[in-house]
Amino acid sequence: MNIGNVGKGDNVERGSGRNQRTEGRRDGEQPRPAAADRAAISADGRDAAARFDAHVAAAAGGDTAERMAVVAQALKKLTGGELDTEAVHRAVAERLHGGGFLSI
Repeated sequence: MNIGNVGKGDNVERGSGRNQRTEGRRDGEQPRPAAADRAAISADGRDAAARFDAHVAAAAGGDTAERMAVVAQALKKLTGGELDTEAVHRAVAERLHGGGFLSI
């Protein structure tokens, strides 16, 4: 930085080549992608995805009419205030935590 230019309304940056320096191209060469960039999913990641897919498939399976009856019953309890108690909140939290749902 050229301190002598401060207050003169001029550019205080040093001379030419600033654009190349800030873009990492001091030698003027064009940037190019790395030759070996790649990504891979670990075995643990594939196992976690398989467990998740199995969990979703199991939760979505079953008789549609039976599922709709359970949903209707749960909705009735929810709208009636039956589920709005400390004991229910604690039980749901423990069930979520025990099932591996830790993203809250």
